Amino acid sequence: MNEKPWEYKNIISADHAAGIINANIPNIEINDIKLLGEGWDNTTWIVNNNLCFRFPKHDEAAILLSNEINILSKCIRSKQIRVPYPKYICSSPKLFEYNFYAHDYISGLTADNSKLNRNDRINIAENLAIFLKELHNFPIDKCVELGIKKDQSDRLGFKRRYLELKERIDYLIGNNLLGDCSKIEHFYINNMNINISDIVRLCHGDLYAKHLIIDNKNLYGVIDWGDSELIHPAIDLAIVYQYLPKEAHSIFWNIYGEVENSIHTIAILRAIYSSVTITWYAHQVSDISLLNEGTLSLKMINEVI
Repeated sequence: MNEKPWEYKNIISADHAAGIINANIPNIEINDIKLLGEGWDNTTWIVNNNLCFRFPKHDEAAILLSNEINILSKCIRSKQIRVPYPKYICSSPKLFEYNFYAHDYISGLTADNSKLNRNDRINIAENLAIFLKELHNFPIDKCVELGIKKDQSDRLGFKRRYLELKERIDYLIGNNLLGDCSKIEHFYINNMNINISDIVRLCHGDLYAKHLIIDNKNLYGVIDWGDSELIHPAIDLAIVYQYLPKEAHSIFWNIYGEVENSIHTIAILRAIYSSVTITWYAHQVSDISLLNEGTLSLKMINEVI
């Protein structure tokens, strides 16, 4: 697989996307279509300003998107936060090699583009805690019954990922994107062998600013569920350290519920790895908003370790 999977371009234009949609869902009259966003795995096109089509870029992304369709169709119905619900599912489609689907547009901006200040982020803590508490309490037996798998990617293999992390930190420092990272590196090295319990919850799996939708300065939606699995809750709880300033942490934990100290440590390790990777990726694709968000995340992590 390409070392930079986000560079795959299997849909080359709006007309190309429209042709695929028309071939598979001919009852949709396309009056307007434009690229809404793209990332590591998918491109999302919005039709008539209200219907979002998600197309995988490569084989691994197609597996994740199939998982996303399954999870969103069967499990996720938040009372607090809007999530995508598959409205059209195209299995074995014409003119395209992977399954794709469409959902109603969720209005707002991704959190990296919403320009929230520190106080605004504090105000988001309550909704975020309610959402994650609800998600993490989804019945495990129901997940198993629906065929939802346990961690397929060893996301908490911190020691195994250290060299990759170090290379990315060195890249960021070498490009004058980060200053002294010794405190963060030392925390990671000193804790990367932590014993991780086998508790699992239904988790989003890739919760960071790009997947949070902000509207009217509050958390309104959560998107991109391809990594959702039965995994350790610290995977999601990393968002506390990545996106919320330290003044908001007590607000979050008072609602979500206190957790063991080891879970805090695991969540911070995950936040470090994720934030470094996000910052590195953002520089690769010239995404200034995400780059700024990544560097801010690392500063906030630095404040609490």
